[in-house]
Amino acid sequence: MFQKDLYITPNTKELSNFKRIRREALLSLGNLDMDKVDFLLHVSYDLTPLGFECFVAYFLQEHFKYKTQVTGGYNDGGIDIKWIRKDEVGNTEYAIVQCKRWNARHIGVSEIASFYGKIVDIRFHHPNTQLFYATTSYMTGQARTFMAEKNITYLDFDTFLNVDAYITREGFFEYLQQHTLELMMHKHDKDQTQLFIDTNRDVFELLKQVRYQIASEFHVPLHDVANSRQLCELIRHAPLTVNEFIGIGGFDTRKAALYGQKFVEVFSGRNLPR
Repeated sequence: MFQKDLYITPNTKELSNFKRIRREALLSLGNLDMDKVDFLLHVSYDLTPLGFECFVAYFLQEHFKYKTQVTGGYNDGGIDIKWIRKDEVGNTEYAIVQCKRWNARHIGVSEIASFYGKIVDIRFHHPNTQLFYATTSYMTGQARTFMAEKNITYLDFDTFLNVDAYITREGFFEYLQQHTLELMMHKHDKDQTQLFIDTNRDVFELLKQVRYQIASEFHVPLHDVANSRQLCELIRHAPLTVNEFIGIGGFDTRKAALYGQKFVEVFSGRNLPR
C-alpha cells in the first residue's frame, strides 16, 4: 500500500491535541460508540484527501451498496467519486460525490454552490443523478438549506457517526487491500495525465474551448462531448482529418460526424477558437 498517499505525517503533538479535544467533546455527549468515534477521528485527522476519498467510497459501498470509483484529481469537474448500482427493476442509477477533507472550519454555502455550479449541467441532462457532498468537518445551517433546495445529500462527521452502517477500521483496511492495485493504477494514470496536460497546456486549452463551444451548440454536458483523457488522446494523435479522428479515445462515427471537424481544425490550424 502506498502509505504516503493515504496518510499524512503532521506535527504529532499538535495532531494529538486536536484529536483529544474533539474526542473529549464527543465523549461528553454520552451514549456514543467510542470505537466508531476513534475510527472517525482517525479518518478526519490521519488521512490525506485521497485517503478520505477512499473512506467515502468504502462508506458508500457499505451503506448504499453501490459500486464506487475514486476519480478525484486533475480537472475532476467537482467529481471525486462516481458510483453506480441497479435499482429494484434493473435500471441503472448514478451518483457523484465531492469530498473535502477539512477540519479547520465548517463547510459553508459558497463551497456547496461552487460544487453545484460545476455539475449543474449533469443534473440538468441526467435528472436522476444523485449528488453528495462529503466532509470530515460539519455543514453550516445555510449550507444545509442550500443543499436541501438543490437535492444534495450531505455526508459529514455526524452523518458517518450516526448512520446505521457497519463501518470499522478493520473493514476500511480490508477495502484498501482489495482495491490497492486499482488505486495505484488510478493515481499513476492521474499523475501521468496531469504531467501531460501541463506539458501541452496551450493546445489542451484550445481543445477545451472547442469542447465548450460544441457543448453549448448541442446543449449537452461537457463530459458528453469529451473528457480530459480524450482531449489528451487527441493531442497525442493530432488528427488532421475526420477519418483520423474516429477511434481516438473511443470517439465513434456519430461523434465524428457531429463535431469531429471542429476538433480537427485545432490541429490543421484553421479556425482556431479565440
